[in-house]
Amino acid sequence: MSRPEYTLTEADVKEANRRYLRVSIGGFNYATQNGTGVVYGLAKALRKLYPNDDDYAEALLNESKYFNSQPYFASAIIGAALAMEQELGIEGKDAIQDFKTGLMGPTAGIGDSIFWIMMPAIFTPIAAAMAYEGSIVGWLIECAYWIVLAFFRRRFFLYGYKLGGQFVPLIKDQLSLVTDAIGILGLTVLGALIPSTITVKTPLAWELSTGNSIVIQDMLDTLLPNFLAVVITAIAARLLVGKKITMVQLVFGVLIISVILSALGILA
Repeated sequence: MSRPEYTLTEADVKEANRRYLRVSIGGFNYATQNGTGVVYGLAKALRKLYPNDDDYAEALLNESKYFNSQPYFASAIIGAALAMEQELGIEGKDAIQDFKTGLMGPTAGIGDSIFWIMMPAIFTPIAAAMAYEGSIVGWLIECAYWIVLAFFRRRFFLYGYKLGGQFVPLIKDQLSLVTDAIGILGLTVLGALIPSTITVKTPLAWELSTGNSIVIQDMLDTLLPNFLAVVITAIAARLLVGKKITMVQLVFGVLIISVILSALGILA
């Protein structure tokens, strides 16, 4: 057995990308997770790399093994694996499998943080706030987000193929910078949305011996506008991040406490 003599063309790589994206998670099963999607995506490209039936069958079996990662970033791993198939041949099957196995966990953690938590936390609240005000721009922002994401998802596979075995050292520092930047932007956006989406006021007042009174809400609005909304948001976030309560428990808890405090005259 030797390294493949056939060199994949750009059309071959793009076809493998399209095939993988169509069934990347569509063939999910408990035995190999997304392994079936991987082998389907690469099957035609591997056939060209391995004209020998035995080598081809062995490559298919190797690529069909357990694989599970964040769907978007996983494209880059599979693209890099295809490049390694071309570079190393069937003799490098263990290195290729080790490469995929070693990256699928860390990549899933980074991808989940970016695409399932940070990015939706930035764009969805903005879109929801604008839609709440009756603006169609909010709907357009949400649609544009998923369209752009689909575009970049297609590029991840090609980017991974271009890097090949150099994927890990070249991408590590870049991902760290992107993650930090998105995290900072997400916190900024969420902080800016608090006063526009959360309203908390108190009717409490201090009665002075002179007969006058100081309304606590007026004092807070002068010194720390939206202070109560920020405090409540911080407490809720702390409870959720610390996994002390679930989202459903938080919603009902806020509802019950708000009704009780309003009945007691503590909240307006």
